[in-house]
Amino acid sequence: MWGFLFAIGLSFLGKLFNKPVKQYGPRLEDRRVTAKTYGEPIRRGWGANRWEGKYIWVEGNQLREKKKSKTSGGVTTVTYHYYATFAVSWGSGPITAIRRIWLNDKLVYNVMPDNKKVAKKIVDSMTHYLGDQTQETDPYMESVEGIGKVPSYRGQAYTLFKNVRLDDFGSQLPSKVEAEVVASGDIVNDLDIFELPENPNTDAIYFKPWGMPEIIYAIGGSTVIVVDIYDQSVQKYFPASESDIGGGDWCFDFFGYAYAWGFGAYGFVTVPLVKYSKDFKYLGWTVDYQGNKAGTDQPSGGYCVSFVDYMGVSLPYIWILGGISGTVIEGVQPFIFGQSLMGGKTLILDGDMWLTYLLNPIPNPATTGYGCEVLQGAVDKNGDCWAVCGVPSMGHTGGFLIHCMIPPVVELLDALFIPYFGNEKFDISPSDLEYPLYITYFQNKTGDDFLIVGGQHSGVGRLIKYSLNSKTVISTLDFSSTLRGGNSAAFKNGPSSGGIFWLVLESGYACEVDCKTLTILRQVTCSSLEFTGTPSQLLIDDEGLALWGRGTNSGWVMYIDRVSADKVTLSSIITDIAEQMSLTSSDIDVSDLSGINIDGISVTGDSTGRSAIETLQSAFFFDAVESDWKLKFPLRTGISDGTIDEDELGAHVFGDSRPVPLLTNREIDMDIPQTIEVKYIDVDQSHESRTQFSTRVPTTMNSRNKETIDIAVVMDKDLAKQISEKMLYLAWKQKEGEYEFAIPWKYLKYDPTDVLTIPYKDNSFLLLLNEIQIGANLLMECKALPDADYCYVSNATGTEQTSVSGQEDESLKNSKGQLDPYFLDIPLVDDRDDDCGFYLAARSSYYWYGAKILESNDGIRNFDRVGNIEDESVIGRCLSVLGSVGSVGSFDLINSLTIQLYDADSILEDATEADVLNGVNLCLVGDEIIRFMNATDNGSGSWTISALMRGLRGTEWAVGGHTTGERFVILNDSKKYDRIKLQSEDIEQTRFYVVMPPDADLGDHQIIPFVCDAVGKKPYAPCHVTGTRDGSNNLTITWIRRTRIGGEWRDNSDVPLGETTKSFKIDIYKSGSVVRTITATTESASYTAAQQTADGITPGSPVNLIAYQISATVDRGYGASATI
Repeated sequence: MWGFLFAIGLSFLGKLFNKPVKQYGPRLEDRRVTAKTYGEPIRRGWGANRWEGKYIWVEGNQLREKKKSKTSGGVTTVTYHYYATFAVSWGSGPITAIRRIWLNDKLVYNVMPDNKKVAKKIVDSMTHYLGDQTQETDPYMESVEGIGKVPSYRGQAYTLFKNVRLDDFGSQLPSKVEAEVVASGDIVNDLDIFELPENPNTDAIYFKPWGMPEIIYAIGGSTVIVVDIYDQSVQKYFPASESDIGGGDWCFDFFGYAYAWGFGAYGFVTVPLVKYSKDFKYLGWTVDYQGNKAGTDQPSGGYCVSFVDYMGVSLPYIWILGGISGTVIEGVQPFIFGQSLMGGKTLILDGDMWLTYLLNPIPNPATTGYGCEVLQGAVDKNGDCWAVCGVPSMGHTGGFLIHCMIPPVVELLDALFIPYFGNEKFDISPSDLEYPLYITYFQNKTGDDFLIVGGQHSGVGRLIKYSLNSKTVISTLDFSSTLRGGNSAAFKNGPSSGGIFWLVLESGYACEVDCKTLTILRQVTCSSLEFTGTPSQLLIDDEGLALWGRGTNSGWVMYIDRVSADKVTLSSIITDIAEQMSLTSSDIDVSDLSGINIDGISVTGDSTGRSAIETLQSAFFFDAVESDWKLKFPLRTGISDGTIDEDELGAHVFGDSRPVPLLTNREIDMDIPQTIEVKYIDVDQSHESRTQFSTRVPTTMNSRNKETIDIAVVMDKDLAKQISEKMLYLAWKQKEGEYEFAIPWKYLKYDPTDVLTIPYKDNSFLLLLNEIQIGANLLMECKALPDADYCYVSNATGTEQTSVSGQEDESLKNSKGQLDPYFLDIPLVDDRDDDCGFYLAARSSYYWYGAKILESNDGIRNFDRVGNIEDESVIGRCLSVLGSVGSVGSFDLINSLTIQLYDADSILEDATEADVLNGVNLCLVGDEIIRFMNATDNGSGSWTISALMRGLRGTEWAVGGHTTGERFVILNDSKKYDRIKLQSEDIEQTRFYVVMPPDADLGDHQIIPFVCDAVGKKPYAPCHVTGTRDGSNNLTITWIRRTRIGGEWRDNSDVPLGETTKSFKIDIYKSGSVVRTITATTESASYTAAQQTADGITPGSPVNLIAYQISATVDRGYGASATI
């Protein structure tokens, strides 16, 4: 059969690539790492790969419990919620990004370029460490464990998850944490611009603080505009209030109420604070500032904060910023109010019970010689307000900061809290910042507090970083153009995340700034955005990682930090692997592979370079050969590299007889696969295992074999389909068998992996050299396989397959009435089902009303009812890989299997050993039939089964080929599936089926073609294959047959035959090819010494064979391999 060459000799190259330790290349299941084991090899990847991580740290080594009580009708209900903070290691770094994260198959983080929805769920925050060699220790982990007690994990990519709510995971740590790790890629910033119904007269935009997927995008006049953040559609319009809404900022408290500053009906100088409900119903005005300070203008800002008093009570509070006109000619005196949002210990908001306080003393403009304005405020971690003041509009440079403090609250009355205040003033020198415009607060990861004050300086934008510890400016950052004013800074992940925020320049750029170093991280062009004359305001969506702003009659959103994954060239992977083997670029030649790009591949740290390369060979059809002291990787093309003169075939030593010039051993068609399946990792289906296959038309051959190839490479469905097609072409091309010939040493320039044209007896053979032996006589004894250029060309398109990566693919959800059928062409579950048919199970994603099964020969007419399913089948998919086992038919107490049932209400039950031996808990896992004793409920439809009986009903051949995502079906209850009976003439013929509710119409349901191979009729593989030799080395082969039906243990009797006649075939192999097939009618066959010699086997040497029992219906059953 087909194969790929790795021809390396005993030079230093061979020593590097051929280590004496047995290793294995990457497998599909290698992506799954669940154990936290010291010294465990760390994965390394190229491109994008989905890896399961391992826990490396859990805060306190335990979960955190929150209790919530609710009393209704005199009954108190207590609910417990559990949270955890933990770190998970993914693999070797450095990497570019973590693009997606799944917790128990639930997508919780997604920064794919096409994702324009919420990117984070469940988790309060995540911090990704990309695994470079300068990686610093996580400050949160260090704050918990102590300074110097947490490693930095340099060279290892990991993520810290903070405050993960565990309700969706059975109130325990997720059993499986996976991430799509991008080794190399680009940050993508996609921009959407959308129309607003009118141009608001304010620039303020706000996120709705109570968790709705909306923002208040613009406010002005008497209209509030609310926009859906997913599709930018305008959701609602609301009458604002009895009075118009003026400019200035809105604010929201922690109960979900909104507050705005109004004027009009109450007079310009009287400024009411207007209150709205969660759905923006007008609740009236609450405070008239005329009673507090005459002549107040409209407030310019408001900030809701929360601080904790000395009794541990959390108090909501609002800071209100504004100005008092008429004090001096040039400006207004600033005012700052502190406003309690609490009416007593009950913490229930009641606007009529608010208490208002004027902060004094406020710096008087008379003492400065000019007026000033409160430009903007910020609130620090203690709830204190910091306001920046100045008069840039009047041309005065410099300004000052006002710090308004909230000391501990003094309790005066049982139902009333009265706070008192203090304040400080700090000057901003014109040499530091000429014209301040806005202020923002952040706290770095070590807990130090800073202010960032932005404005204009010397004609360009400038930021100054102001330390709240030293009360000094410690650094500045200048831009190439002026800044947009207003609230034009938006923090990423909040101000306590270390200080990464975005701002907008007048020149059409959005800049990301690192406050820690006060440097520009990146600059994104957004020149297409329109900005109104007043300063534009920014918001950053902490969940969706999106930046929001507005222009004239339009809004815009820029999706930031989306990650695209680069394909990686095959040549660069091979070069990288070679360099890890201490080779240099001059030691290898990968020029043939430079034009091949792949999506991803990963290997574990203990894999050899050779094993990794061999995995790639199976997917991309190239060989490896050592030639001229260089390791070359030629791509297969099927194009001839030269021609051998026919007269020089059969070269031999002078005096010896000439051998056959061109000798071949043809393979038997029965052993060549009819179908080749390629199992791969699908880049478009969340990196889950998928299968594409190619099949040769049955009428052109005698083979019915199917071969499955496991390729642990990330690719799309089309490439997988093309690989299967090329492999099938190659298998049938090479059925001619291996050719042998001898040529003189003049052809020494040719290496294994070269393709030669061999003319012989008026024919021309194109052969791929796979072995050359050169003896002392300098004769080149060659072995070669048939080759052709068409074997490496395919434009096939793969079949679309549904994703099963939990809860992220809407195609999993069927419309009402649609059923999902499962065609099970498997060994007999019940001996009474001994026909040529198959089993059919079904489930519903809506309601189950039963199922009827219709069959047609042409799929157009004459649909006949052939079956019924009374109860919904218990069906799921495997979340883990079921490991292999050495022996079958007994209990496997080592392996377990985690599955996800599609119906979360379905239940699996434990069983005793006796019950399992009597047939209870029979199920199908992939293609293997097993039984189980123990079933553990993991919650949300996830179960773990253990104490397994393996390889039942003749499926021992499937024990070692399991992957994640394969099917799981309970087979105990015949009401949950049906047997579709077929005749021998139906075998391998396409029939058409419809599975639908009993009362449904045919026209509303899918017609499904299916070809049945009558697997239930295939005899089981013989067992105990052995042999004996006499003194002349004649070999007698013996075995014990098995039966498909009636195999129960009975004393003093043999198992029934189960077939029409007793018949066997034994294939004898040499060098991987069949050289003889022996037929027998008893459990014994003779292979004489003369036959062994004729087949090229030295009598007495080990003989490789496969024994089959024969069925009169389907011919060969499953084979038993042996070496005797």
